[in-house]
Amino acid sequence: MPYVFIENEPIIRSYHGITIYKLYRNDYQDEGEMEYWFHTSSTGTFADDGAFDIRDIPGYDPNLPIAMNLTRMIDAGHFGPTDVLEREAGKRDERTESDGGALNICPICGNDLNADGSFTGANIPIENQIGYPFVCRNCGASGIEWSILRYNCTEIE
Repeated sequence: MPYVFIENEPIIRSYHGITIYKLYRNDYQDEGEMEYWFHTSSTGTFADDGAFDIRDIPGYDPNLPIAMNLTRMIDAGHFGPTDVLEREAGKRDERTESDGGALNICPICGNDLNADGSFTGANIPIENQIGYPFVCRNCGASGIEWSILRYNCTEIE
């Protein structure tokens, strides 16, 4: 029987330069996602070195969502060095529609920010833009979703 190779889906799309991928039971997508096992490679399997059980990583808290546990573990350096220092030196983590950004979707874990009330605080108006601050309730990432304001007006006599 021929097989079709499919890369693992990310659960953390890119947080401080690190991506974490889902694993599937028996390495078959049709058998469903594993609840606690993940990988650091999109092509990783359950049997190789990059696979891990999140419950075995120091700092795991069963009261938090899995994605939030993963972002905290990335912050703690459990999956290697991050690009935090580079970002603090002035690089901004931005995503546009052309590189996978989407309205009301957390850029880190893909959570629907509108559905669970993740947008917080007052809107930020700057020139022709308005920013909507958020803290994702699924993974804990924070940021601002910017919208460009465009006016299509006609003159009325």
